[in-house]
Amino acid sequence: MKVEKYFTKKIIIFTIVTLLLVSSVTAINIKSNNNTPPPANTSRNIIWNTTLYFTETGGRNDYITFGESPNATDGVDVFYDKSNPPSGPDPFLDAYFTTNFPGPYNALMQEIKEYPDTYKEWNFTVWWTGSDTTVTITWNITDFDESEYSAVILYHNIGVSSTDMLATNNYEFFCPGSGLVSFQIIATANRPPITSNPYPENESTGVERPPDELNVTVEDPDDNTMDVHIRWKRHDYYHFGEFVTLQTYNGVGNAVYNFTIPLGNNWIWGNTTYNWSINVTDGTHWTNETYQYTTGGSRYDVNNNDRVNFQDAGLVWIHRTSEVAYDGIYDVNQNGEVNFQDAGLTWINRD
Repeated sequence: MKVEKYFTKKIIIFTIVTLLLVSSVTAINIKSNNNTPPPANTSRNIIWNTTLYFTETGGRNDYITFGESPNATDGVDVFYDKSNPPSGPDPFLDAYFTTNFPGPYNALMQEIKEYPDTYKEWNFTVWWTGSDTTVTITWNITDFDESEYSAVILYHNIGVSSTDMLATNNYEFFCPGSGLVSFQIIATANRPPITSNPYPENESTGVERPPDELNVTVEDPDDNTMDVHIRWKRHDYYHFGEFVTLQTYNGVGNAVYNFTIPLGNNWIWGNTTYNWSINVTDGTHWTNETYQYTTGGSRYDVNNNDRVNFQDAGLVWIHRTSEVAYDGIYDVNQNGEVNFQDAGLTWINRD
């Protein structure tokens, strides 16, 4: 009976040790070069990710995955970044992201970074222990559809050659025996044009009638060429609120763009708020800004000489719409016609 118990105990111990050993090997997760790549990962709020598949002419293969999540950072994220498992027996093909993180996160099979951004870099290395071979990298272009980037460039040996990953789904390179080959992926988002320093200053008051010009500084952060449109909001009774284009510049770069104001009654109304806009496109984004300024002087100073007297009242009466075509500057009460009421108001409001 004791002998049976003894052997039974031995068998139980052996079984436990065997299970522990199997569990340890499984935990190590040694790469076999025959791993089945995972499907695109949409868990943990990953906005976008793509897998790079590596295959050499002898059939060895590997894969790595990169992408972005609003919950990730550009540092170590234990829920998103996966360390690279040890490689299998020679010859093996091993691809992994290289970082400056402490081990084991200095070599990753998955690297997820923070979303969104305008610039990101991923660096990875391909290690091949066999004889000279050719390696092909493939990826799915549509995986980038949800990303914010307008350009994703794959650099071979960090600057030697490049491939547009949004236009091409593969890249082939020579891999020397027992060699390491470095790559870099740079993703950039096309940023919209920027406008600044409008003249007259936005919401300024007491502006001369008329100002010499309208101008604004226009810059594109990515140095793209731009189309610039300067527009003006009409304020006369019959076209109130309509925007008209004053000046257009096509295919231009960073500079100050202006519109020289011509002589004319539309620009010399006193105590009047004028609105104008700058509309800029780099072919991808539009930047639209509206500015305003208020002129000095009096609305009744129709001859723009900084005083209101019998001359202004007389000019209004002469330009009554029963005699001449409508001119908004003389329509001081802005009711769509010029008559004795406008002349009377001008006389009442004389200096």
